[in-house]
Amino acid sequence: MMGLPGSWHWLLEELPETPKRFWREKAVGYLGPEVGNKFASFLENPVPEPAELLKNPTKFHELGLDSRYLAVVLVGRYFCENEKVSTRDVVPFLRSAASEGGEYLALFAMTINSNRSKAIALLREISVNKKYEDLRREFANLGWFIQQA
Repeated sequence: MMGLPGSWHWLLEELPETPKRFWREKAVGYLGPEVGNKFASFLENPVPEPAELLKNPTKFHELGLDSRYLAVVLVGRYFCENEKVSTRDVVPFLRSAASEGGEYLALFAMTINSNRSKAIALLREISVNKKYEDLRREFANLGWFIQQA
């Protein structure tokens, strides 16, 4: 755990051996009330595995705000790193995410940008397949927004 500030280092060293019912108190003790409570809330609301989110995209709606952002990044990385995950596998998840706000699509696009061939394949599939008109519109709105910024 090189590079972590002392309080984070000690917390992460002790947390695995601490009963879950005491995680919040320990986090607040090491990190202070503001950061400790946020970290404890994050720990109390785990994010499903990316494969699970692709199988059951409606689980995205059950997540808290911070967990949703993490879920989008995890699914994006999973998509990029797994050759077996196709663009069609990702579309239902993207629809669930987009129904909660365009910022999730923007984050997904930024995440998959690390794998240009997968990113291009996804955007090509969305742009040519009439079944994906809703996502095409959402991605087009993102493009307009980026140009205005």
